[in-house]
Amino acid sequence: MLCPCMGENEIQTRTMVLFDLLKEYRWDAKAVLVLGALASTYGGLLLPIHLAFSDPVAASIATLNQLPIKRTNFGPWLNSLSLVVKAMVDITKCIVEFERLPFKQVKLDNKFVGETMSNIYLASYLVVKSALACLQQIPYFKKIQQAMESRRAAGELSSLGYQLRNIHTHLNKQVDECSTKIGNFQML
Repeated sequence: MLCPCMGENEIQTRTMVLFDLLKEYRWDAKAVLVLGALASTYGGLLLPIHLAFSDPVAASIATLNQLPIKRTNFGPWLNSLSLVVKAMVDITKCIVEFERLPFKQVKLDNKFVGETMSNIYLASYLVVKSALACLQQIPYFKKIQQAMESRRAAGELSSLGYQLRNIHTHLNKQVDECSTKIGNFQML
């Protein structure tokens, strides 16, 4: 996951390779594992920056890792990254909620459940692909002289974040409807 990707095709290929590596895991676990890797990577980058003003050791770590201590040039990028990560977390919560539903105890409309499962697969794919897209942005973050590239990267991340938001809204409605149908069926 941490090797740099060059372009959309390589992200696509790497996404499929990750799915192959994670094929034994449920869909919710795949999304959670990828989010964990993303959080670990960005936590290692962002924590020294956040602590740099109050902790000289953190400032030294940030300097050694060539991380920008001043966030003025990278504020839009960080905001876009936050939007994408929040959307990925929200989608993953929907996937986890869906995987926990007791489908074996009730019979629901197979067409509706199948459509929801298709959207779960798509959402899981997009979480993994988005995580790789975020990880691809690390070089822009590490080099202050690439502030213009950082703005372009922020725009790409923002676009991705809004796409993920829309998918989350739709998926959340479907998962809520499944949950409601199961609840109504269990009350009978």
